Amino acid sequence: MEYRDYLFQKPPFYMTYPMRNLYLAEMEYEKDMERMKELYPQEVQQLQKMVERRCDELEYEGSRMYDENPDRYMLEQEVDRLTAQHYDGHRENGWLRSLIGILFHDEIYRRRCRYRRCSRWW
Repeated sequence: MEYRDYLFQKPPFYMTYPMRNLYLAEMEYEKDMERMKELYPQEVQQLQKMVERRCDELEYEGSRMYDENPDRYMLEQEVDRLTAQHYDGHRENGWLRSLIGILFHDEIYRRRCRYRRCSRWW
């Protein structure tokens, strides 16, 4: 076989559609993230579940979550809502509100990345 023929060989059929590999890679990202979340302290795991439930409610096609530049005011309102839900009317604690904000922003970032990676193929 000549070098020229080797360069222009057709790829196998399964390599012409990379979506399967991207889907498997996305599943691996999710598994890895879940493994890391299992290492959180128990109290933070509870906060994370609360944040995930709220993000599930906010996740729909056309959601403000996926805007190119998310509205800071909307994000702060959501953090305030989550903080009030957790405190259940008790006195607010600043560092815990900050932790809820970090978890919320991180979860939104993770979902935005997944949306960008996957929306091109599905």
